[in-house]
Amino acid sequence: MKKKLEGTNVTPAEIHYILRIYVDNGNITQRDLSETFSVSEPVVARTLKNLENKGFVIRTKDPNIEQPRLIEGEDS
Repeated sequence: MKKKLEGTNVTPAEIHYILRIYVDNGNITQRDLSETFSVSEPVVARTLKNLENKGFVIRTKDPNIEQPRLIEGEDS
């Protein structure tokens, strides 16, 4: 993970998201992150989109729930 962060433009807020996602081993939703960080779901969605574009997370649909997405850390 440290190597991935070197030379990136990851913000301090994004680092908090990355750590929370890795701690929860991919068993966290956007709603969970919204509640954890006391921010709106659109703020979480925008941050996750940035992290996904940077290759740090993968968002997948939860087949059991209509809206929330499961978030996983990208290990490659």
